[in-house]
Amino acid sequence: MQYLSSRGPVVDIGAWIGPVTLWALELEAKVIAIEPDPVALEELKKQVAGKGEVEIWEGACAPFNGELGLVPYLCLGDSMTRVGPGAGVPCWTLEHILGGRVPALVRWDIEGYEMELLPTSPPSWASWGFPCWSPGTAACRPRRPGLRGTRSV
Repeated sequence: MQYLSSRGPVVDIGAWIGPVTLWALELEAKVIAIEPDPVALEELKKQVAGKGEVEIWEGACAPFNGELGLVPYLCLGDSMTRVGPGAGVPCWTLEHILGGRVPALVRWDIEGYEMELLPTSPPSWASWGFPCWSPGTAACRPRRPGLRGTRSV
């Protein structure tokens, strides 16, 4: 776990109410949490208040800077909010969010949008050498020595 606290930030794309963000903060990692759902975002802010170094981006990670539509599954805050024809939220590329920082870990859970984001990833992602975690998909390959393939969690 020292790997996380001694390197760049942990990036939590689709942070929801913060379970992964809180885990990383417990390990004394710096965290960048990105969450577009306004209801989840308010709970995320409450959960992480005073718990460590966290930078919250109120919007979405996308292949472009601008605005994306947001569609709730049942209601906002229910963890299944996704990109679609709905209320507009700001969005940024991961490179813009990082601003030159190299992440220690990138975790994303963005309700299927992974398959839109990953194919547009720039070559710089491969050079960063970070492990990534995307629950339920085989969308990324870990780059740390000794890790083979990906596992769905």
